[in-house]
Amino acid sequence: MVMNSEGRIAISRAGNDRGRHYLIIGEEGGFAKIADGMRHKLAQPGRKNIRHLSITKTVVKGWEKLVQGEPVSSNLKLAGLLKQMTR
Repeated sequence: MVMNSEGRIAISRAGNDRGRHYLIIGEEGGFAKIADGMRHKLAQPGRKNIRHLSITKTVVKGWEKLVQGEPVSSNLKLAGLLKQMTR
């Protein structure tokens, strides 16, 4: 497990969403709170076992502003950012 993984990009290694990119916005008890702006919105993040994620070294600059920002525009920005990273 990576300490202080908040704000980092993670790739799902297991489950129906295998290969999907997420932003980690929090951690609690072995689970990560994840968002991708489409399926898992910033206001209602998903939960995923931290062992099922491959956490990258990439940190999203200003991710706190995304979480606290306007829900619709923040989700669109996050979805666009993650889409760029998968290219």
